[in-house]
Amino acid sequence: MMRISTGLPMTPTGVPDVSMARRLEALGYDAISMADVVVGDGTPGFDAPLVLAAAASVTERIRLEFGVLSLPLRPAAWVAAQIQTLQHLSGDRIVLGVGIGGFPGSPFWRAAGAPPRNRGGGGRMTCCGCCPASFVASRPRWAGLR
Repeated sequence: MMRISTGLPMTPTGVPDVSMARRLEALGYDAISMADVVVGDGTPGFDAPLVLAAAASVTERIRLEFGVLSLPLRPAAWVAAQIQTLQHLSGDRIVLGVGIGGFPGSPFWRAAGAPPRNRGGGGRMTCCGCCPASFVASRPRWAGLR
């Protein structure tokens, strides 16, 4: 079965257009996603969990995806609490992709004050261990380290 998803569109001023989530759902899209990016060059950056929570509040069926939630920027317990809350409030529509985020040398890491190398550490596994069983048990897939 083919599934159709897209990133949540932005307004001309670079703000996530949450109202488009409702329109994409009506058009039959299966999922919308939001990138978790701290840009650092003056471009607006938005908190992906908050934007997806806003999208959840105006939709009923469409899946809500994280392109990649950047784990090194957040404490593992905080991520687990956010994802559990979002999963509950959305009616179990969250698709969680996790990673270290950003590319070497990108403004993302300079803005976050993170080292350019060895950012991942054990955070990925720690976070996955903190996620509630009700969330993790819903068919997790490990794509491996990239």
